[in-house]
Amino acid sequence: MPTTAELAELMNFCTWEFEGTGYRVTGPNGKSIFLPAAGYRYGEKQYGNGNAGYYASGEIIGTYSYPSMAAQLGGSQGQFGSMENMPSVLMFQHGQYNTIGVYNNMSACYGLSIRPVAVLLK
Repeated sequence: MPTTAELAELMNFCTWEFEGTGYRVTGPNGKSIFLPAAGYRYGEKQYGNGNAGYYASGEIIGTYSYPSMAAQLGGSQGQFGSMENMPSVLMFQHGQYNTIGVYNNMSACYGLSIRPVAVLLK
């Protein structure tokens, strides 16, 4: 899994060209990868398929605490039902917004795409 720095490198030092179902990302060395606009999944629904991509890094950069059902129904505000990990996410959208960025506000419980990377050892 890529690091946050590797995702930022894609965003800052590569050229991005939309090719129908995703982006061709080309580095300064001329090599490229294709990142499909696969959207994300939350529960039974899929969002952004065909025009957006959400790629998780291998780094958890924060957590989010969801209130328990008791707290949601007026119980103690100190009760938490779950804590979810939040990785940094490379996000792109094509169409109305045309944005590319690295964000830290999506829970790992969303069906985010992954793009494994290999480190070549010499």
